[in-house]
Amino acid sequence: MTNEDVYQMAICRWGRESQLVMMVEECTELGKEACKLYRGNTNIDGLSEEIADVEIMIAQMKIMYDCQEQVSHMKNVKIERLKDTLGIPR
Repeated sequence: MTNEDVYQMAICRWGRESQLVMMVEECTELGKEACKLYRGNTNIDGLSEEIADVEIMIAQMKIMYDCQEQVSHMKNVKIERLKDTLGIPR
C-alpha cells in the first residue's frame, strides 16, 4: 500500500470538508511551533512532528483538488522568483 493509497482512504473515511479543516488545524499547529522557535524554545521534535503533519495534509489536498501538476508548476515559478531575489543567475 502506497502513501497515496493511505491518503485516499483518509479522504474517503473522513470526507473532503473534514480533511480541509484538518489542513487548517495542522498549519496552525506548525505556526505555533514556529512562534515557539522565535521565542527561543528549540523543540525540534515538536517542529518535526508538525512539519510531517502539514506535509501529509498537503499531499491530501493535492489529491482532493487534483492539482499536483499546478502545484509543481507554481513551486518551480516561485523557486525561480526566489533565485532572482537572491541574485542567483539563471
